[in-house]
Amino acid sequence: MLRFNKASEKYINKIRLMTEEKKIPLHIIIKCFVGSLVKQGNKIRAQRIFAKILTQLSLQTNLHPLYVIQYALLLLRPSINLVTRKRGPHTFQIPTAITRERSFRIAIHWLLKNCKKKTGSLSFINKVTNEILAIVAKKPTSLLTIRSEIQKGIVASRSNFKKLKRFVTSINKLSPRQQAHHKWHSK
Repeated sequence: MLRFNKASEKYINKIRLMTEEKKIPLHIIIKCFVGSLVKQGNKIRAQRIFAKILTQLSLQTNLHPLYVIQYALLLLRPSINLVTRKRGPHTFQIPTAITRERSFRIAIHWLLKNCKKKTGSLSFINKVTNEILAIVAKKPTSLLTIRSEIQKGIVASRSNFKKLKRFVTSINKLSPRQQAHHKWHSK
């Protein structure tokens, strides 16, 4: 049985208090998790898998499993995403902010995709619980490296935001006839 030290329990309690203050509803996490587990419309099976994941987490941590999942997703979720925009002959990757629900959905997708890729004798439920516990314990996992690589890409492409802004302002300075011509040719 894996037990967390007092510091980890303090972090979980801080997350619990923070979620109560910021009104981050747990039903969003449940809805996103179950929705990501659904295969061929079998929602009952997905709910059973999620319930088994919750029981495994509660047995291994002796903490409320939803708060453990929420803490892991808060550590994993991205706040900014790269969106590809095409302006004329140029293609830019622009960092854009994403909503809270979308960021949780992306983190859940990364988590489940990584667990499906892993090979071994463990069941899918054990793989998911072990991955969540590794994230909460802040052990180096492939998911945290994926997140850091995406953040590096965002930092590297932050200049594109200025380029796109400059490009749009240069188009706005054109006459209406030139703007129409440019819009027609940029499609």
